[in-house]
Amino acid sequence: MQQQDINGTITFSPIKVIDLNATGAIELFPNPVADVLNIKSNHIFNNAHLKIWNVNGLLMKEVLLNGGGTISLPAKTLLTGVYSAEIIEGRRKK
Repeated sequence: MQQQDINGTITFSPIKVIDLNATGAIELFPNPVADVLNIKSNHIFNNAHLKIWNVNGLLMKEVLLNGGGTISLPAKTLLTGVYSAEIIEGRRKK
């Protein structure tokens, strides 16, 4: 993207490549979750952080993920509701 400052200086933002298929698919199940949240992926997580937010944007749970295949996490502390999840590994978000 090109940006021109008030003084006429033109700069360009750096080009970034995002490969959404680089880590393969990540599945979170079952939906709805009762007691256990399962995370299935062909990616091997290495000190990745799973963050779960409620609809109000409050961080409800943060868990460190290591390993691959299917990872099972206790979810009894999450109240019934709608949540969003994000996995951050290094500088990559999934």
